[in-house]
Amino acid sequence: MQDPIDYAIALANAGRRGEASIVLRKALSINPRAINGWKWLAYCTNNPREALEAVYRVERLDPDDPWVWEAIPQYEALAGVKPSRRHRSRQEPHPASARGVISAIAFAVAALILAAAALFVVLRTDTVVTLRSLVAPVNSAALDAAPRLETTVTTETYDFTASTQSEIQEKLFTSGPQPVEGQGGHSIAVTNYQLWVTWKTVQSVTGCSIGDVTVHLDLHYTYPRWITMGQPSDDLLSEWHRFSEHVIAHEEHHGEIARACANELLGAMVTFDPGPTCTDAQSQLDAVVNDLYVRCENQQQTYDLQQGRTTFPLP
Repeated sequence: MQDPIDYAIALANAGRRGEASIVLRKALSINPRAINGWKWLAYCTNNPREALEAVYRVERLDPDDPWVWEAIPQYEALAGVKPSRRHRSRQEPHPASARGVISAIAFAVAALILAAAALFVVLRTDTVVTLRSLVAPVNSAALDAAPRLETTVTTETYDFTASTQSEIQEKLFTSGPQPVEGQGGHSIAVTNYQLWVTWKTVQSVTGCSIGDVTVHLDLHYTYPRWITMGQPSDDLLSEWHRFSEHVIAHEEHHGEIARACANELLGAMVTFDPGPTCTDAQSQLDAVVNDLYVRCENQQQTYDLQQGRTTFPLP
C-alpha cells in the first residue's frame, strides 16, 4: 500500500494541490511527527495561516533544518504576519541529508508605449515590477539543470469607424487603450510585455544547488483597425496602410528588445552561482533581474527617443 504522504506528493507534483492538502491533513493527524508531510502541507494548502503553522511545526520538530531558514520569513510574509522572533540568525546547517527548497520569483515588466496626440504619436514607456517568492520541499535529484525560455505572443485590435483623414486622426486620439484606465490620454498602439523567471533551489550541507530554471516572456500587442465608412479615397487608404505598417514595425521592435532582454536573463541564469546558502541566492538573483530591468527600460526609451514623433499621414 502506498504511503499517504508519498501519494500526496505525487498529487502535488501533478498540480492537484487541493487534493494533496486533504490527504496530508489526514496523514498528519495519524503521524504528527512526519516532517516531510508538514513541509508539503505548507506548500499545498491555499490557506496562508495553515501553511505558516505547518512551517512552525517543522521548526519545532527539527529546529536545525535549513529549510526553515527559507520558509519562515516567506510564509510569514504570505500570511501577513510580522517577522517572528523565533527565526534565528543563520548558522551552519546540521550534518543531515539534503533537504529541499523551491524559490519561485516572478519578475513582471509591463511596458505601455506610443501615447497618441491629435496629429502625432508620442512614444512612452511605463513599467511595473512584481517579485514573489514561495518555498516548498524539493528532491535535489529532480532538478533540471538546463535553463529554458518560454515565450508567448498574442495580438488584439480595437476598431473605429471613419471616412476622412481628420476623423481618423480624431479616433486615433480618443479610441485607443489608456495606460491607466480612466486616467490620461489614449494610446494609438500598445506593447505589453511581462518578463519573469522561476527556479528551484536545494540546500544541502555542501551548498546551494539551482535547477528547473525557466525564463518566461509574454508579449501582447494592441493595434488600431480602421473600419471604413462611405468611399474613402485610394490615397487615404494607401496612407493608412503605410501608417499601419509603420506602427506594427515600431511595436514589434519593442517586442524584439523584450526578447533580447529575456535571452540576456536566460544567459545570466546559465552562469548564475547560487553560493553556499539558498537564502543569499534569492537576494543575488533579485539584484540580477533589477539590473536587467533598468537596462531593458533604458533600451526601450532610447529607441522611442530615436524614433521621435510619428504623424498620420506619415511624412
